Order: sequence, then C-alpha cells, then structure tokens
Amino acid sequence: MVIKVMTRDRVVRRKRLVGNVQRYSRFALKVMRVDVNLKATAPLPPQNYLMVSNHMSYLDMMVLACCFPAVFVTSVDMGQVFFLGQMAEIGGSLFIERRHRDRVQHDIQQIEEVLTQGFHVMLFPEGTSTDGLSVLPFKRSLLMAAAHADCPLLPITLKYRKVEGEEFSAKNHDVVCWYGKKDFVTHFIRLLSAKSIEAEVSVQKPMTFKTELEKHVVGDLLHQIISDDYLSQFKNLQGGSAYDGSSGREKSSPNISRGPRKDADFAEGP
Repeated sequence: MVIKVMTRDRVVRRKRLVGNVQRYSRFALKVMRVDVNLKATAPLPPQNYLMVSNHMSYLDMMVLACCFPAVFVTSVDMGQVFFLGQMAEIGGSLFIERRHRDRVQHDIQQIEEVLTQGFHVMLFPEGTSTDGLSVLPFKRSLLMAAAHADCPLLPITLKYRKVEGEEFSAKNHDVVCWYGKKDFVTHFIRLLSAKSIEAEVSVQKPMTFKTELEKHVVGDLLHQIISDDYLSQFKNLQGGSAYDGSSGREKSSPNISRGPRKDADFAEGP
C-alpha cells in the first residue's frame, strides 16, 4: 500500500507492484519448499503477452509470478477472500466481475489498457480453480483484449509434478489444489506443512488473432494445447483412466498465426 500512496503515475506504480510480487513470490516459494522448473527452449520475441494458463490454486499465482513479471486477472469474489484479496490488491491485480455479462466489455477494456502499457497479463480462462485432475472448458470473452491491443497470446501449462516426493495424483492433489468450498486457512496450513512440492511451467508457442469470429477457434485451440500437455502427466497413472478432460480437435484458420517457440526471455514491462 505504501507504493500506491507514494507513486502517482499509474504505470510506474503497477511496474513496482509487479516487481515486488515477483520478488516476494520467489522468497515465499523458497520458504514453502516449492521448486519451480520453467521449460522453454529458445528466447521469445521481446514483447509483452496475454498469458493464458490452467488454474488449480492460489499457489499458482506465486509459481507463475516467480517466472513472469505479470499483472494477474482475478475475480471480484477473490478480492473478498481474507488475505488473498489483500495480496491481490497489493500486487496490482485486475479485478473482474464474472457474474455479470454486461461488465464484459469493461473488463476487456481494463485488460487491453494494461497490455497497451507494455505489461504481461496473466489470465486463467477456466474462470475458477480446479481439483487438478482435468482442465475445464475455457471462457473466451476476455481473449478479445489481446486482439484489441494487437498483442500475442501465450499458452502456458502449469503442473504440480510431485507432492512430498510422490507423483501428483488423486491421492494427494488436495494438498495443492484449492477449489470449491474449501476453507482457505485450513488448506493453507496443510500446504505449509508439505515437505516438498515440485512445479513445472511450460511455455507453448505464441499465437495471434484479430476478429471476434477467430476468438472461438483460438479459445478451443488454447484449451487443446494446454489440456493435452497437462493431462500427459497422468498417462502412466492408472492408464490415464482416472483423469478426464476434453480437448477436442485442433482447429485452424488462415488468419491465426502461431509463432515459433523460443526461449523464456521475458521483458520486464514498460
């Protein structure tokens, strides 16, 4: 909150907040015994992205923030959760109202404005956190912010590979995943007691689109890319039968561009 009071320029303030969140996340993950492996093979073009990731827990934000200096998009409801809401506010998050469709254009404009300022923006298009055993269908509306800002989309897959030395599965997923009606304090205490957690963040190929019609194809393609990559970790567990998630067939459009995959070299923003 001190930064907000002492810095009047909105862009400078947000840049400082994002930087603080990244430093805090790296420190907190070390204390919580969470190791993060960022997978990418070559440098990405030095620009900002609308980043799109699957979502399982409040821990996701720290894992992703330690890798990328990004502004997170979260719900107004999350802003009202004890501690998490305050942390999101201090971190400069964008709060959107998912329950009212008449607010969609306002929310798109918020994201577009931050993208045009040169920041990375992190979006969880499932619209909620999950139990980590599947990837829910993506809500596509907010993707239009990338088209309006002429900014590429960057698919990101987040996996919790191991929990206390054992492969992530239906037996231990509740240690990490916070979803449904789970009490935050109870879950957080259990998470803090975990001996070790191994997370993996995989950067996929960026893509661009321009029109409302392409948004639906892009949304399905993003879901397929992230879901297929995420569910691949379960293929050797129980034959994969216990892990469900629809990805559909890949769709293509001559106007959708998927750039070359490059190394994780992310700009620090404006």
